[in-house]
Amino acid sequence: MTPPEHQTAVTCEKFSEPYALVPALEISRRISALQDRLIETGLGGCLLLQNTDIFYFSGTMQSGTLFIPAQGEPVFWIRRSLDRARAESPLKDIRLQDTLGKTCREINTRLPAGKSLGLELDVLPTRIFQRYVNELAQIQLSDISPFIRHLRSIKSDYELECIKKACRIASEVFAVAKTLIKPGITELELQAELEYQARIRGHLGIARMRGWNNEMFFGHVISGAAAAVRGYLDAPTNGIGLSPAFPQGATIQTPDPGIPVSIDFMVNYNGYPNDATRMFCL
Repeated sequence: MTPPEHQTAVTCEKFSEPYALVPALEISRRISALQDRLIETGLGGCLLLQNTDIFYFSGTMQSGTLFIPAQGEPVFWIRRSLDRARAESPLKDIRLQDTLGKTCREINTRLPAGKSLGLELDVLPTRIFQRYVNELAQIQLSDISPFIRHLRSIKSDYELECIKKACRIASEVFAVAKTLIKPGITELELQAELEYQARIRGHLGIARMRGWNNEMFFGHVISGAAAAVRGYLDAPTNGIGLSPAFPQGATIQTPDPGIPVSIDFMVNYNGYPNDATRMFCL
Protein backbone atom coordinates (compact mmCIF):
# COMPACT_ATOMS: atom_id res chain seq x y z
CA MET A 1 0.00 0.00 0.00
CA THR A 2 1.30 3.46 -0.90
CA PRO A 3 1.32 5.47 2.36
CA PRO A 4 -1.08 8.45 2.11
CA GLU A 5 -0.09 11.91 3.19
CA HIS A 6 0.00 12.58 6.91
CA GLN A 7 -3.45 13.23 8.31
CA THR A 8 -4.21 13.90 11.95
CA ALA A 9 -7.47 12.98 13.67
CA VAL A 10 -9.69 15.58 12.02
CA THR A 11 -13.41 16.16 11.96
CA CYS A 12 -15.07 15.44 8.63
CA GLU A 13 -16.73 18.57 7.26
CA LYS A 14 -19.97 16.62 6.71
CA PHE A 15 -20.28 15.79 10.38
CA SER A 16 -20.42 17.84 13.55
CA GLU A 17 -18.03 17.64 16.50
CA PRO A 18 -16.73 15.34 17.92
CA TYR A 19 -16.88 13.08 14.84
CA ALA A 20 -13.11 12.57 14.69
CA LEU A 21 -11.75 10.43 11.87
CA VAL A 22 -9.07 7.80 12.30
CA PRO A 23 -5.73 9.24 11.10
CA ALA A 24 -4.80 8.15 7.59
CA LEU A 25 -1.29 7.17 8.69
CA GLU A 26 -2.84 4.89 11.32
CA ILE A 27 -4.86 3.07 8.65
CA SER A 28 -1.80 2.84 6.40
CA ARG A 29 0.29 1.35 9.22
CA ARG A 30 -2.34 -1.29 9.98
CA ILE A 31 -2.73 -2.35 6.35
CA SER A 32 1.03 -2.53 5.86
CA ALA A 33 1.38 -4.73 8.95
CA LEU A 34 -1.34 -7.06 7.68
CA GLN A 35 0.21 -7.21 4.21
CA ASP A 36 3.58 -8.12 5.72
CA ARG A 37 1.90 -11.01 7.51
CA LEU A 38 0.09 -12.10 4.34
CA ILE A 39 3.40 -12.23 2.49
CA GLU A 40 5.10 -14.13 5.34
CA THR A 41 2.41 -16.81 5.31
CA GLY A 42 2.05 -17.05 1.55
CA LEU A 43 -1.50 -15.76 1.35
CA GLY A 44 -2.48 -13.72 -1.70
CA GLY A 45 -4.85 -11.49 0.21
CA CYS A 46 -7.75 -11.41 2.63
CA LEU A 47 -11.42 -10.49 2.59
CA LEU A 48 -12.88 -8.67 5.59
CA LEU A 49 -16.61 -8.64 6.32
CA GLN A 50 -16.94 -8.12 10.07
CA ASN A 51 -17.79 -4.56 11.16
CA THR A 52 -15.00 -4.05 13.67
CA ASP A 53 -12.31 -5.48 11.39
CA ILE A 54 -13.53 -3.30 8.53
CA PHE A 55 -13.39 -0.26 10.78
CA TYR A 56 -9.90 -1.15 12.01
CA PHE A 57 -8.44 -1.40 8.50
CA SER A 58 -10.50 1.29 6.73
CA GLY A 59 -11.55 3.88 9.32
CA THR A 60 -15.24 3.48 8.51
CA MET A 61 -17.90 0.98 9.54
CA GLN A 62 -20.10 1.41 6.51
CA SER A 63 -21.42 -1.92 5.26
CA GLY A 64 -19.35 -3.61 2.60
CA THR A 65 -16.58 -5.99 1.61
CA LEU A 66 -12.93 -5.02 2.10
CA PHE A 67 -10.30 -6.82 0.03
CA ILE A 68 -6.69 -6.34 1.12
CA PRO A 69 -4.14 -7.94 -1.24
CA ALA A 70 -0.72 -9.01 -0.06
CA GLN A 71 0.67 -6.30 -2.31
CA GLY A 72 -1.01 -3.25 -3.74
CA GLU A 73 -3.97 -1.05 -2.85
CA PRO A 74 -7.04 -2.40 -1.01
CA VAL A 75 -10.45 -2.34 -2.66
CA PHE A 76 -13.53 -1.53 -0.58
CA TRP A 77 -16.89 -2.45 -2.11
CA ILE A 78 -19.70 -0.62 -0.29
CA ARG A 79 -23.29 -1.75 0.13
CA ARG A 80 -24.26 1.34 2.15
CA SER A 81 -23.41 4.21 2.47
CA LEU A 82 -20.91 5.01 -0.28
CA ASP A 83 -20.82 8.75 0.45
CA ARG A 84 -20.11 8.21 4.14
CA ALA A 85 -17.46 5.58 3.46
CA ARG A 86 -15.61 7.97 1.14
CA ALA A 87 -15.93 10.80 3.67
CA GLU A 88 -14.68 8.71 6.60
CA SER A 89 -12.01 6.46 5.09
CA PRO A 90 -8.61 7.43 3.64
CA LEU A 91 -8.62 4.40 1.31
CA LYS A 92 -8.31 5.37 -2.33
CA ASP A 93 -10.39 2.70 -4.04
CA ILE A 94 -13.89 2.80 -2.53
CA ARG A 95 -16.68 1.86 -4.89
CA LEU A 96 -20.30 0.75 -4.93
CA GLN A 97 -20.75 -3.00 -4.54
CA ASP A 98 -22.54 -4.83 -7.32
CA THR A 99 -23.50 -8.49 -7.07
CA LEU A 100 -21.46 -10.94 -5.03
CA GLY A 101 -20.63 -12.79 -8.22
CA LYS A 102 -19.08 -9.70 -9.83
CA THR A 103 -17.16 -8.88 -6.68
CA CYS A 104 -15.74 -12.39 -6.49
CA ARG A 105 -14.79 -12.37 -10.17
CA GLU A 106 -12.75 -9.22 -9.59
CA ILE A 107 -11.12 -10.79 -6.54
CA ASN A 108 -10.19 -13.72 -8.77
CA THR A 109 -8.42 -11.38 -11.18
CA ARG A 110 -6.58 -9.54 -8.38
CA LEU A 111 -5.42 -12.61 -6.46
CA PRO A 112 -2.12 -14.11 -7.70
CA ALA A 113 -2.50 -17.55 -9.27
CA GLY A 114 -2.25 -20.40 -6.77
CA LYS A 115 -2.53 -18.12 -3.73
CA SER A 116 -5.02 -18.62 -0.90
CA LEU A 117 -7.50 -16.05 0.36
CA GLY A 118 -7.98 -15.35 4.07
CA LEU A 119 -11.39 -14.91 5.72
CA GLU A 120 -12.47 -14.17 9.32
CA LEU A 121 -13.62 -17.71 10.02
CA ASP A 122 -13.99 -17.14 13.77
CA VAL A 123 -16.94 -14.78 13.23
CA LEU A 124 -18.17 -15.34 9.67
CA PRO A 125 -21.60 -17.04 9.57
CA THR A 126 -21.61 -20.39 7.77
CA ARG A 127 -24.24 -19.28 5.25
CA ILE A 128 -22.11 -16.32 4.12
CA PHE A 129 -18.95 -18.42 4.13
CA GLN A 130 -20.64 -21.02 1.93
CA ARG A 131 -21.63 -18.35 -0.60
CA TYR A 132 -17.97 -17.38 -0.94
CA VAL A 133 -16.95 -21.03 -1.18
CA ASN A 134 -19.35 -21.39 -4.12
CA GLU A 135 -18.29 -18.15 -5.84
CA LEU A 136 -14.56 -18.70 -5.27
CA ALA A 137 -14.53 -22.40 -6.00
CA GLN A 138 -11.03 -22.35 -7.53
CA ILE A 139 -9.45 -20.52 -4.58
CA GLN A 140 -8.39 -22.09 -1.30
CA LEU A 141 -9.90 -20.22 1.64
CA SER A 142 -8.15 -20.10 4.99
CA ASP A 143 -8.64 -18.48 8.41
CA ILE A 144 -7.11 -15.00 8.72
CA SER A 145 -8.64 -14.24 12.13
CA PRO A 146 -5.60 -15.23 14.27
CA PHE A 147 -3.44 -12.75 12.34
CA ILE A 148 -6.01 -9.98 12.68
CA ARG A 149 -6.50 -10.54 16.39
CA HIS A 150 -2.75 -10.51 16.96
CA LEU A 151 -2.27 -7.28 14.99
CA ARG A 152 -5.16 -5.61 16.81
CA SER A 153 -3.65 -6.57 20.18
CA ILE A 154 -0.57 -4.41 19.49
CA LYS A 155 -1.64 -0.84 20.26
CA SER A 156 -0.24 2.28 18.61
CA ASP A 157 0.20 5.64 20.35
CA TYR A 158 -3.10 6.76 18.79
CA GLU A 159 -4.91 3.73 20.17
CA LEU A 160 -3.36 4.11 23.60
CA GLU A 161 -4.60 7.70 23.74
CA CYS A 162 -8.11 6.51 22.91
CA ILE A 163 -7.93 3.92 25.69
CA LYS A 164 -6.64 6.55 28.14
CA LYS A 165 -9.56 8.79 27.22
CA ALA A 166 -11.97 5.92 27.88
CA CYS A 167 -10.31 5.43 31.28
CA ARG A 168 -10.68 9.11 32.12
CA ILE A 169 -14.38 8.99 31.24
CA ALA A 170 -14.87 5.95 33.47
CA SER A 171 -13.05 7.65 36.33
CA GLU A 172 -15.31 10.70 36.04
CA VAL A 173 -18.45 8.56 35.95
CA PHE A 174 -17.39 6.64 39.06
CA ALA A 175 -16.83 9.97 40.81
CA VAL A 176 -20.40 10.99 39.92
CA ALA A 177 -21.70 7.62 41.13
CA LYS A 178 -20.71 8.54 44.69
CA THR A 179 -23.20 11.40 44.61
CA LEU A 180 -26.02 9.37 43.05
CA ILE A 181 -26.24 6.37 45.37
CA LYS A 182 -28.87 7.49 47.83
CA PRO A 183 -31.73 5.77 49.69
CA GLY A 184 -34.64 4.99 47.39
CA ILE A 185 -32.77 4.86 44.07
CA THR A 186 -33.18 1.59 42.16
CA GLU A 187 -30.43 -0.26 40.36
CA LEU A 188 -32.10 0.58 37.06
CA GLU A 189 -32.37 4.30 37.84
CA LEU A 190 -28.73 4.38 38.89
CA GLN A 191 -27.61 2.57 35.75
CA ALA A 192 -29.63 4.93 33.52
CA GLU A 193 -28.08 7.99 35.20
CA LEU A 194 -24.57 6.56 34.91
CA GLU A 195 -25.10 5.76 31.24
CA TYR A 196 -26.19 9.36 30.66
CA GLN A 197 -23.08 10.62 32.42
CA ALA A 198 -20.89 8.36 30.30
CA ARG A 199 -22.58 9.25 27.02
CA ILE A 200 -22.25 13.02 27.41
CA ARG A 201 -18.53 12.50 28.04
CA GLY A 202 -17.95 10.52 24.84
CA HIS A 203 -19.03 6.91 25.49
CA LEU A 204 -20.44 5.52 22.23
CA GLY A 205 -23.10 3.49 24.02
CA ILE A 206 -22.17 0.03 22.76
CA ALA A 207 -19.98 -2.71 24.21
CA ARG A 208 -18.70 -4.94 21.42
CA MET A 209 -17.36 -8.43 22.01
CA ARG A 210 -16.01 -10.82 19.39
CA GLY A 211 -17.07 -13.91 21.34
CA TRP A 212 -20.02 -15.88 20.03
CA ASN A 213 -23.32 -14.92 21.75
CA ASN A 214 -21.59 -12.49 24.12
CA GLU A 215 -23.61 -9.31 24.40
CA MET A 216 -23.84 -6.38 26.76
CA PHE A 217 -25.72 -3.10 26.65
CA PHE A 218 -23.88 -0.91 29.16
CA GLY A 219 -22.68 -3.00 32.04
CA HIS A 220 -23.95 -4.16 35.40
CA VAL A 221 -25.27 -2.15 38.31
CA ILE A 222 -26.20 -4.83 40.83
CA SER A 223 -26.43 -5.04 44.59
CA GLY A 224 -26.61 -7.55 47.39
CA ALA A 225 -27.20 -11.21 46.72
CA ALA A 226 -28.28 -10.50 43.13
CA ALA A 227 -24.67 -9.64 42.33
CA ALA A 228 -23.73 -13.27 42.96
CA VAL A 229 -26.41 -14.71 40.65
CA ARG A 230 -24.75 -16.57 37.82
CA GLY A 231 -25.97 -16.52 34.23
CA TYR A 232 -25.21 -17.11 30.58
CA LEU A 233 -22.78 -14.22 30.08
CA ASP A 234 -19.09 -15.08 29.90
CA ALA A 235 -18.15 -12.43 32.47
CA PRO A 236 -17.29 -12.20 36.19
CA THR A 237 -20.76 -10.83 37.01
CA ASN A 238 -24.17 -11.35 35.51
CA GLY A 239 -27.04 -10.18 37.72
CA ILE A 240 -30.71 -10.96 37.19
CA GLY A 241 -31.80 -8.26 34.74
CA LEU A 242 -35.35 -7.27 33.83
CA SER A 243 -36.40 -10.23 31.68
CA PRO A 244 -35.34 -13.74 30.65
CA ALA A 245 -35.02 -12.24 27.17
CA PHE A 246 -31.98 -10.31 28.48
CA PRO A 247 -31.13 -11.94 31.81
CA GLN A 248 -28.29 -9.76 33.07
CA GLY A 249 -27.69 -6.43 34.72
CA ALA A 250 -29.81 -4.12 36.85
CA THR A 251 -33.23 -4.75 38.32
CA ILE A 252 -35.78 -2.43 39.95
CA GLN A 253 -34.42 -3.49 43.32
CA THR A 254 -33.52 -0.72 45.75
CA PRO A 255 -30.13 -1.28 47.43
CA ASP A 256 -30.38 -1.51 51.20
CA PRO A 257 -28.09 0.41 53.57
CA GLY A 258 -24.93 -1.51 54.32
CA ILE A 259 -25.30 -3.69 51.21
CA PRO A 260 -22.54 -3.43 48.58
CA VAL A 261 -23.43 -2.04 45.15
CA SER A 262 -21.28 -3.28 42.29
CA ILE A 263 -20.91 -0.99 39.28
CA ASP A 264 -19.22 -2.80 36.41
CA PHE A 265 -19.42 -1.04 33.07
CA MET A 266 -17.54 -0.44 29.84
CA VAL A 267 -16.74 2.90 28.24
CA ASN A 268 -16.27 2.80 24.47
CA TYR A 269 -14.35 5.82 23.19
CA ASN A 270 -13.84 5.90 19.41
CA GLY A 271 -14.02 2.10 19.39
CA TYR A 272 -11.61 1.56 22.29
CA PRO A 273 -12.97 0.28 25.60
CA ASN A 274 -12.22 0.63 29.25
CA ASP A 275 -13.79 -2.02 31.46
CA ALA A 276 -13.75 -1.29 35.19
CA THR A 277 -15.60 -2.22 38.37
CA ARG A 278 -16.03 -0.30 41.60
CA MET A 279 -17.86 -1.20 44.80
CA PHE A 280 -20.06 1.32 46.64
CA CYS A 281 -22.28 1.21 49.69
CA LEU A 282 -25.04 3.33 51.23
